[in-house]
Amino acid sequence: VPKKDLLSVSLPERHNWQDHVALKWSLMNVVVTQHELMCEDQQINFFDENGGHVTRWWKMQATFSDRLHLENMPFDRQLLRIQVVGEIPTYMMKFESLLATAGDLKTVDARKDRNLPVQWTVEDAPKVHLQVIKEDGEFSRARFDLHIYVERNPRFYTINVCLFVWLFTMGTGVAFTRGTGTYRDGHKKMDCLLTLLLTTVAYKIILAAWLPVKPYLTKLDCYLVLCFCFQVLVIAYVAFQDFWDAKAESILNKDGFLWQYGYEFGASWVYGTCFLGHLCLATMIHFDCKRGILRRESW
Repeated sequence: VPKKDLLSVSLPERHNWQDHVALKWSLMNVVVTQHELMCEDQQINFFDENGGHVTRWWKMQATFSDRLHLENMPFDRQLLRIQVVGEIPTYMMKFESLLATAGDLKTVDARKDRNLPVQWTVEDAPKVHLQVIKEDGEFSRARFDLHIYVERNPRFYTINVCLFVWLFTMGTGVAFTRGTGTYRDGHKKMDCLLTLLLTTVAYKIILAAWLPVKPYLTKLDCYLVLCFCFQVLVIAYVAFQDFWDAKAESILNKDGFLWQYGYEFGASWVYGTCFLGHLCLATMIHFDCKRGILRRESW
């Protein structure tokens, strides 16, 4: 039968596709326990004396693992990959990108908010694209990667972690209140400061449970450590307040400005500067500024 007169080509019912089309491939970075093949289909597009073209479709649901670079977290960008590798040598099977736009994801405007988890965004990210890896040698394995560029939305961590830890840190200002007319309400102040410190430590433990184990500090870790150190310094001051007061009494003139108002003035300057700095930082985050300390690294 001439090829031009054929309407369709199919295999006999008792034949298996694997006997005629040997495609063996696997997903390199898939979490095996969550891999599910939902449907599979194949179709012969054309054939001639030199060979033919078979199209196969796979629809699967899977969870993939990839290495995260969290140095700038929660202002980080991530390159996520889906890695597909052939299980037979390249002289038997190769991957080629047939379309220049292969890998672009189709999205529906009515469901834009469902395309990604809420903590990620792709507004400023490059489009998803497919990259075929060129392997040397006929006995090497064919491979291609699907690159997905995402950027973290920092508002969850800035509101649920940074905001509350900042409030705990500002709460240490209770150490600089006069109380009953003296600075010597040490026990009550110490109880309050230790409670705030333990609460900050609890936030650090919770944050460590949310993130993968890593041998470095993220920006969020550095912020929590700075708040922790600030609270420890305030506690140290309260613990040795009698010593500092005795030193000041031997140096300062009791009729001078520093003796009468230096205590409140110094505390107001430190906490006021801290408040204004955090207010500027919150404004930058609200308007999605990506400069200075909030600068994002390139993908």
